[in-house]
Amino acid sequence: MNITPLIQKTDELRNRVREEDPKYLARRVEAEFVDEPGNARLVLPWWDSPVYIRLPELVASDENTREELRPDAQAMILYHLASSDGYPVSGKWISFHDLPEGKFYAQAYQGYTGGELKRVFGNRSDDFAAAAENAGGRFPEGESVPGDKAYAFRPLPRVPLLAAYWEGDDEMPASAQILFDASSHRHLPTDACAILGSMLARRIIKAAKS
Repeated sequence: MNITPLIQKTDELRNRVREEDPKYLARRVEAEFVDEPGNARLVLPWWDSPVYIRLPELVASDENTREELRPDAQAMILYHLASSDGYPVSGKWISFHDLPEGKFYAQAYQGYTGGELKRVFGNRSDDFAAAAENAGGRFPEGESVPGDKAYAFRPLPRVPLLAAYWEGDDEMPASAQILFDASSHRHLPTDACAILGSMLARRIIKAAKS
């Protein structure tokens, strides 16, 4: 998926976010606001690793290495800061089709997310499980979890994802999907959700090859 149009809006997003009270912003996205003279920042988990977001520059860096994140990660974090209304995670998993206007792009989204996972793993459910765990996936909580195997991820505190895999048989081929919490549209626009799902598919595939 082409993320260039989203990256091109980062300066606009920074201007919008700068107008907000950082304390309120931190509460909305479950970040920590550190108000140190000359080093004010937000600390936000990104794929379970803390990043610090300098204020007022609103540039995100790895908290451990101090290296600035890639442009696609910068864009996703800025979209989250600008979009999130602080609504809690619902605990209900939905497909991309069920996101606002998602039905118009659901086929394309499935092609570069679940379709890619199916292409790589075929009917090898154990290989999928091992790669998902290596990529940081955890067994999801709750009783109604889709898939024969499923792993939950938290790219952002309020935006969990689920990688679900269905084993194939003589009548039905194996399949996979990257699913969203039902509240995801309150924290990211639908096109940004698509990019986040693509990021997860690539992380799992990369973990299988490492």
